[in-house]
Amino acid sequence: MLSLRRGAAHPLRSRIIVRGFAAYSPKVRAFPFKVSPSEAIAQLSIAGVQVSSTRSDAPQPRKIVPVYFPAWFIDAEIEAKVTLLSVKDDMTVYFHNSYLPGYTGLDKLAGVSLLSDSLALAEAVPFTEELATQRDTKVTCLPFKTTPFLALDATNSLSSDQCRINEVLSLDSSSITAKLICAYPVLIPLYLAQSTDNKTVVLEAHHEEGRILEERGPNDNVFEKDDRRAQMHQMLRSLGLPPPSPNDGVALRLLRFFEKAVLETENSIDKMEAMAEGLFAYLRGAPTPFVNIAGVTIASTFRNWNYIHVRDFQHWVDKFRTTGTIPTSPNDTDIMLDPRVRPFIQDEVTAVRKFMKISHEIFMAHLILESVAKGDRPYTSREREFAEKNAGSLDVSREKAIPSWWKEWQENSTKKPS
Repeated sequence: MLSLRRGAAHPLRSRIIVRGFAAYSPKVRAFPFKVSPSEAIAQLSIAGVQVSSTRSDAPQPRKIVPVYFPAWFIDAEIEAKVTLLSVKDDMTVYFHNSYLPGYTGLDKLAGVSLLSDSLALAEAVPFTEELATQRDTKVTCLPFKTTPFLALDATNSLSSDQCRINEVLSLDSSSITAKLICAYPVLIPLYLAQSTDNKTVVLEAHHEEGRILEERGPNDNVFEKDDRRAQMHQMLRSLGLPPPSPNDGVALRLLRFFEKAVLETENSIDKMEAMAEGLFAYLRGAPTPFVNIAGVTIASTFRNWNYIHVRDFQHWVDKFRTTGTIPTSPNDTDIMLDPRVRPFIQDEVTAVRKFMKISHEIFMAHLILESVAKGDRPYTSREREFAEKNAGSLDVSREKAIPSWWKEWQENSTKKPS
């Protein structure tokens, strides 16, 4: 069962003080509650959950507790040295809107991704005291305690065994670096309740029909894995199919069709496994991953990269997140002062995504030019024209697109202490 614990106050100017917490920095954005306490109880009842009384810090017992749960949405461009099919190479991974819990005091809830398509950028608003009350009920506002940037730094100390993505792909943990990373602090509205059989129940309240999660019992995991899937994976990883081309032959197109069909089946099975495993059962909705990979680039072994590797890499990051310890900070003041912490607003997100888009276009332009020069594979005249026209100018565009806060952080991080 989850329990809510009150923390000590940390007075800070320009911050909103709510229910004993110094909450929150002006950088924080909140998603308003769209479900009232009575509506939440009704929805849980329809979902088959009988809610009993749980006691918050108030003297009277309550059947349900509204909570603002802190989280980080993360955009990042990460580079690392990898080995694919025994060939060493440089890989860049673009993460868009990935998720990290901002609070680990509710340990089970910290092991669940609360990322959702319905957490729309346009609906995030600055936190105000008015948001701390929901239909005359005080909202428990939890503090930010995790540090997303230290979580990235922790990957540099992983062992070689921990860095094996699959049978043919591994990475060098000491080489993992961020070309750009930012974290958006957000507050996700939830209702926490206790069912009559003493299980914690969670209802997402940023949407009229948010997901409903119920804590699993010890014997609730029933999904059986099939070893034949692992054999199929190994074969696909070793195929080394090149990226699609207009000049692909019939055999290559059939292999690519086969790869796509297997991947779609795998994704469906992954969703079934996620529904049947984990700390919570989903009475409404479905699990979401912690990590969203928007793109991957890998140079000399690009022809050996396929969708199975992307899937494996995403699973590896998710596994690292769920099995590792998230670094925490005793004071969220220090966290919010980091210039890489940005408000979740359109201008900030657009600037970051623009930088990463240009980075990807630079890679593709140079890859096309190098491949044409070597005669590795044919490209269309339109692709060649794009590469020849933009290879030089894109470097200038990328320099101009670097956010000012990233330059500030780089300058500060390279200064030697006096």
